[in-house]
Amino acid sequence: MTDKWETLSHNGIYFWPSYKRLPANVNLLYNNIPVRNMSLEAEEFACYFANLSDNNSSNRTVREHFFDDWKQFLTDAIPLIEDLDKCDFSVIKDYIKKLVI
Repeated sequence: MTDKWETLSHNGIYFWPSYKRLPANVNLLYNNIPVRNMSLEAEEFACYFANLSDNNSSNRTVREHFFDDWKQFLTDAIPLIEDLDKCDFSVIKDYIKKLVI
């Protein structure tokens, strides 16, 4: 066996900053209706899903697992979200893309 490294430098762990809410004009659409009153956690989940690659977000298993986990945070959302296929994450996705560029 050969040595691949002679030293290892580590700068410590990184803690992500706290999640900040989306601007008021950036909404998830459910059946073409803007969703209001999402909890902070539900909105953060929505941003995560919107940011997934198209391959992952269209994968049936990924969608089912995401929705199962996301539902527990959607108790105060208006309108009540009952079907992931009626959710339109495009406004959130576009907003996130603009932040990255």
